[in-house]
Amino acid sequence: MRAVMAVLRAAGNLKRRFPSEDEFVQMLRSIIDVNLCKFLSHDVPLFQGIIRELFPGVVLPEPDYKLMKTAIVDACSVMNIQPTEYFILKTTQLYEMIVVRHGLMIVGLSFSGKTESYRSGWHKAMNYILMYLVGSSP
Repeated sequence: MRAVMAVLRAAGNLKRRFPSEDEFVQMLRSIIDVNLCKFLSHDVPLFQGIIRELFPGVVLPEPDYKLMKTAIVDACSVMNIQPTEYFILKTTQLYEMIVVRHGLMIVGLSFSGKTESYRSGWHKAMNYILMYLVGSSP
């Protein structure tokens, strides 16, 4: 029941932020945002198949993360970290989880980039985004 409440809460937040957006798109986005992070990699295709059957013809617009990607790359260059596509993807997913969840835990193998994804990827990138938007130094 907590998962249903989390989906409804996320859908309500999306509805408040984007009142004119199609509700099927908002519900699909909230289901994916809340649940996708819980699955193992081999369960993701099954989840995507279920989603396609539940929401036939509904296509999610790609989120615009150009500014975030630029900020992550800049933060990585300052911290002397390689901004690989995988690192940028995981840092973006971390941002999406922080937006949806009240608390989260970053888990993974040793030396897989968990700490750097948070420190230099997400945290530093948010400072750089503020710098780009406000025009001050991080």
